[in-house]
Amino acid sequence: MNEIVIVLAILSIVAIVSIPNFLKSRDAAQSTTCIRNLRVIEHAVQQWAFAEGKLGNAPYSLYNTVILSYFRSSRLPQCPGGGIYAAGTTVVDVPLCSFPGHTL
Repeated sequence: MNEIVIVLAILSIVAIVSIPNFLKSRDAAQSTTCIRNLRVIEHAVQQWAFAEGKLGNAPYSLYNTVILSYFRSSRLPQCPGGGIYAAGTTVVDVPLCSFPGHTL
């Protein structure tokens, strides 16, 4: 019976140590994926602006069907943390994510 208690105690200690590390690594992975998505969005907007001859101060919308055609899947990527992507006001502005900490 004592062996079971010792094993449970050891497993509890391992869980207490590993769960915060797992949560930290999950948050880091979500942030990295979100930043990668923001770069993809920025690249698609720049491709659209170049193809259409738009200047740096040209306004745009992320939901413009022409811009969406520059994404591989023809749809806007989603933030893994549940944030919402927002366009800048002009072509030279970087896109933003509403999730805290997810920025270029």
